Amino acid sequence: SLVSKLEEANTQLARQTALDGLTGLGNHRSFHQRLSEQVHRVGRYGEFFSLAMIDVDHFKAYNDAYGHQEGDTALKNIAAIISRQLRESDFAARYGGEEFAIILPHTTKKQALVAVERIRKAIDEHPFANGKVTVSAGISECPSDGVVQNEVLDKADRALYHAKLTGRNRICLWGAAEETRGASDAAADSKPIQVLIIESDREARLMLEYSLRSAGYELHRAANTAEAIKLLRSRKFDIMLSDALLLDTDGMQVIGLASAIHPTMPIVVTTAEHTRGVAKEALRHGVTDLLVKPFNTNELPVVIERNLERKRLERQMLLEKSTGILLQAIDALVAAIDAKDRMTAGHSARVTHISLAIADVLGLPSEERYTLELAARLHDIGKISLPDEALNKEGKLSEEDWAAMRRHPAVGSQIIGSIKDLSYIATIVRHHHERLDGLGYPDGLQGEAIPFLSRVIAVADAFEAMTSNRSYRKAMTCEEAVAELRLCTGTRYSEQIVKALEEALRLGSVDVQQIELAA
Repeated sequence: SLVSKLEEANTQLARQTALDGLTGLGNHRSFHQRLSEQVHRVGRYGEFFSLAMIDVDHFKAYNDAYGHQEGDTALKNIAAIISRQLRESDFAARYGGEEFAIILPHTTKKQALVAVERIRKAIDEHPFANGKVTVSAGISECPSDGVVQNEVLDKADRALYHAKLTGRNRICLWGAAEETRGASDAAADSKPIQVLIIESDREARLMLEYSLRSAGYELHRAANTAEAIKLLRSRKFDIMLSDALLLDTDGMQVIGLASAIHPTMPIVVTTAEHTRGVAKEALRHGVTDLLVKPFNTNELPVVIERNLERKRLERQMLLEKSTGILLQAIDALVAAIDAKDRMTAGHSARVTHISLAIADVLGLPSEERYTLELAARLHDIGKISLPDEALNKEGKLSEEDWAAMRRHPAVGSQIIGSIKDLSYIATIVRHHHERLDGLGYPDGLQGEAIPFLSRVIAVADAFEAMTSNRSYRKAMTCEEAVAELRLCTGTRYSEQIVKALEEALRLGSVDVQQIELAA
């Protein structure tokens, strides 16, 4: 009858308005409608669900290389894989462009991780017509990660960006930083906190040492500022305590140096009434806290933990920022360097790729990989201050050019450090040209005093430079570059990191073809 035909036509029209025309999954509108319904059920019936946001890695490059028609075919294949892996109660949609969304009712995010990992693996192993295609994903849970629609969506989206920033072809759970801690974190936690003490008052020093040793801290003592500078260049410390009395002489130099080379290390100044003026001046030079004499021994560990926790929170804020905006800003800075330095355009992207391949072999946790990617992208940002003639010079650099070049890590650190949330990144960037033997620059740090991620970037940076053409020499082969790195282990580079690079090359984690094209 006419009525039944109209009803069937209306049903068909409703179905079409709810579906994405390319993939056959739900569309943006129907996704938001279903998400709203699911959030409502959580509030009314006490249910729970997980939301997964999935994004195709490097899809713009895929489209540019093979055309939009091939890109559409890839999206249809991905949609089909997603559909095959889901339960009947799950809802999948094309959120927009190359991004997909999945609502998984009555599913915790750990359970959702298992389901989404099946999807990620199936896509990774699918024989796409034009080669490998991968996806990254972020997962949040309602109500544990949010009780309103936008909050749940925002957390899943931020977890997705974290997955993209930490290497792609992976899945991140919102709020799982503590759960995904790796062996290197556990090893760090097992070490006692390293405290550097510079104290001229014998009685105060003995009280500090007794109280802090009793609390389980490992202490290192400097009798004067010269000893302190030597220790700061050769060891890594978690916190420094300095006597304000010493700051009347050349102590401000120590504070300035410590703040410059270890900007994430808290510095506490111990002060008596007659040195409070000096102590307040020190606050303007990077000191984080004041400790008034005579000490209350019960409060000393509290002061230490308070300052360490403040630094931990600052680092955690880096992970919780809107990483999409942060990544765009970083890309803009890197593009500015590439535009200025024509000879090494794309260098930062290749160093980042190599650094992350090394990180995978070393098994660094996701938080460290995220930090490493940001630092590797920005490691040469200080070159923006160099004269064009030094950057684009045909032939070898003069001593004057090299002097300017050696300043770029410190300049880069200052630029990045002006953004409060990136102070930890600034430390890594500042020290990526230090050497294990102390003959590097800008601060002559040696051994363990050099941040571990700086040592990773140093190896990746050297390998990329050696395998790229320069106006004054031809590119080395990968084998020749590795042999050169091996010769310099123990003096310039960490043997552990060089071996990790060799393993990454053996596994094919480093895109040698990309490096050869750059050469």
